[in-house]
Amino acid sequence: DTAQVTEKIELRVGRDLQYVRMNGTLVGFLVGGILFALLTGIFGRVAF
Repeated sequence: DTAQVTEKIELRVGRDLQYVRMNGTLVGFLVGGILFALLTGIFGRVAF
């Protein structure tokens, strides 16, 4: 049954996927902040 297989997979890898999502969010935030700071430092005010 597809629903049972899906549920078993989600139970086994759900925690790992949540960990990956959180790490991706934090890394994206840090990289974006660093790029913003560098561009602001080099070019002054950054317009979007």
